[in-house]
Amino acid sequence: MVIYSLFKDCYICKGMILPGEKFSAKGDDFFHDACFEGIISRFSKEDYTKRYDLDYFTGHPELETQPFWEKGMFRYGDQCAAIAYALGYQNFEEVKEVLRFEGIGKWFSPQISGSDQIFRLCDFHTREPRGILEIGGGRGEVSLGFQLLEVNVQLVEPSPDLYKLIDLTREKFNFTQEDIPIKEIPLLRVINLPLSKAISEIDWDIIDTIIFIESIEHIMKEEFERFYEVLKAKFKGLMIIVNWIDYHPITLNPPWHIRRIDDTFYNRLCKDGHRIFRRGSHLVLKY
Repeated sequence: MVIYSLFKDCYICKGMILPGEKFSAKGDDFFHDACFEGIISRFSKEDYTKRYDLDYFTGHPELETQPFWEKGMFRYGDQCAAIAYALGYQNFEEVKEVLRFEGIGKWFSPQISGSDQIFRLCDFHTREPRGILEIGGGRGEVSLGFQLLEVNVQLVEPSPDLYKLIDLTREKFNFTQEDIPIKEIPLLRVINLPLSKAISEIDWDIIDTIIFIESIEHIMKEEFERFYEVLKAKFKGLMIIVNWIDYHPITLNPPWHIRRIDDTFYNRLCKDGHRIFRRGSHLVLKY
């Protein structure tokens, strides 16, 4: 929507938006229309997936560390929650009750292994997923976790370092299977492509659960829309979207967050599916 200047600074060029200039407001961020259109257009033309390399996913001084992963644990607040929703948990409080963590799950207490976390959740499951599709699975810990439960998993992740990341994760979480190449891990199919190119590679017939964990804000709007049209035509099951539950809305933060995730977006998704749970960034829909 076009509105007029309130003497804000453009998030991209840092210049003041002068009276009479057209600009767009995205949450707390303001953009000259020309700046916003230019940066999104550039992302759509370049291979933005190259930014998601080994340093990004394993920790780097200029980015952020990955303390849960370093300890061989799933993040309580989003990864454990997504696993639980796939296993039939109906809300975030049920997850907290079983795993006994405090707040929104950003701390390491209780400090138990990833295997113990996932098996504790499984002890109280009410649903048995037949096949998981994880979009933007990063280091692969959640996909490997479902493999422990003997669930078929398809992992879509465009990182150029994906296979190194999976190997490191298998070691961190003690998921290592001696002498089994990553491409031949039982029950796990790795699709090392951007989402738009992965659509034709997905085996839609064997999945009943689609998971986005801290990933949907990193996916180009056009890519997601192409994927979502296929989903609506072919998919029956649960779609799970999570981040830290209080991290909502997620504003644009180029070059990392390249789309806004907010109530307007979630409201549109809810029109297509039956809402199982929705709170903050957590959304579970049945199609």
